[in-house]
Amino acid sequence: MPHAAHIAFAKDVAGNIAAASAFFVSQRSEYFCVACDKPLQRVSGARQYPHFVHALKTRCRHSAQQAMRVAAQHVLADARFMRAPAPARLSAPPDASSQNGPAPRSTGLLVNWAVSARDVTVTNVPVDFLASDSQFGQVAVRLVVPGMEAGGTLQLPKDIPVLQVMLPLPEEVHGFADLRQALLHDVANKSWLVAPQDALDAAVESSDREEAAAGTAAETDAPAMGEQERPWHRAMSFADSAVYRQLAPAQKLEALERLMGEPCAKWPAEADIDVDNEEVFGVDRRLWQADLLARFVLHATPRSSVSDFSADEALDWLERRYIAAPAFPGAALYATKTYLSALMARGILGYRDSRNAVYTVLRLHTDARESLVWSIRANLSASQLRTLASQLDLHIPVSMVQAILDSFDDGHPVGTVSEFVTTISRLVHATPKQVVALLMDAHLVVEADSNAADASQQSLF
Repeated sequence: MPHAAHIAFAKDVAGNIAAASAFFVSQRSEYFCVACDKPLQRVSGARQYPHFVHALKTRCRHSAQQAMRVAAQHVLADARFMRAPAPARLSAPPDASSQNGPAPRSTGLLVNWAVSARDVTVTNVPVDFLASDSQFGQVAVRLVVPGMEAGGTLQLPKDIPVLQVMLPLPEEVHGFADLRQALLHDVANKSWLVAPQDALDAAVESSDREEAAAGTAAETDAPAMGEQERPWHRAMSFADSAVYRQLAPAQKLEALERLMGEPCAKWPAEADIDVDNEEVFGVDRRLWQADLLARFVLHATPRSSVSDFSADEALDWLERRYIAAPAFPGAALYATKTYLSALMARGILGYRDSRNAVYTVLRLHTDARESLVWSIRANLSASQLRTLASQLDLHIPVSMVQAILDSFDDGHPVGTVSEFVTTISRLVHATPKQVVALLMDAHLVVEADSNAADASQQSLF
């Protein structure tokens, strides 16, 4: 009967999953059903394994099955590996010598991953468990518990591998040891519903269809790109963003640390810039700023049109990976543009098209030797230039006045402050100190805060 089912696993008040067979469970504590949240009590005897039952004789359908499914998710999340059968297209051809004797027992292959998520949705398809950063990229795991009907037509995401795991009957699992054996080490109870190579083929085909539908705005002067140089494509990373959006902040941090190639404490200062409406994406600013850096800057080819991107593309990336809660219309775009402007001030970005807010990557990170960066709201008038030049005894040729003013006509010059100082000091026959003094008196530059983020990054979570 459903209400008398032997439940092997339960959750405590903190949400941790415990097995009835564990010694510490016999001590004083409260445990609850993962299906209905009603209190459970532990029972045991000489002729039966320890298990949980509903304390109030509650009728809870599939309580034992649901408990084993949730326990399986926790085992996978903690272990970060499982043995699986070799996909058909990856299996080696039979050896000629094996024809004379019995086939060796298959041990399958070991699938490892770094990040995982439970009960997520991938391309609108619910997934029991999703492993990311494995040798196959992402792998969706479908858990099948005997006695628990799936209901409806089986839906599978087509562009990522899907591995199905048949779990034992609930009455055959007496604790985590039995569950780990079936889940992590056994191979016969697993099968690929979508093989890794089939998923890759589907993803590439989907990518090609999207590209053909959207059309290509090919640049006549752009060099031909090989496979190694092919830029990021939205269709190939949609599943990544869809899953990443559902991760907890701590899991997002873990994923970003791999993308950045460094722990949070060592992230550059460009991942911790104070901007207006920085809370619009619902997370600490260091998360979404590091996300933009990793996506658009750190792996770009400096000064190449292939790496160009717009503010709208940057916002689209963030809105697909975070749940934005703008305080007013346009708040998310304003925060994004303010951050990109700050990267321009540090000489990392420059405008390719200022009217349409299209940026080009000038360098991958700020030069540590740069002590000054551009002010975000840099503005210089003719009268201001004339007055400051006179005060500093700086003689600027008439032919150079308009060139300097044009440099600040729409923000600040492209490049670093030191590059601009070197160029102008040579053209007007002045010392670099005089040019720097002019820029500081005009409030066109500010001191770089390269070390300002170190202390705060240590306590992100």
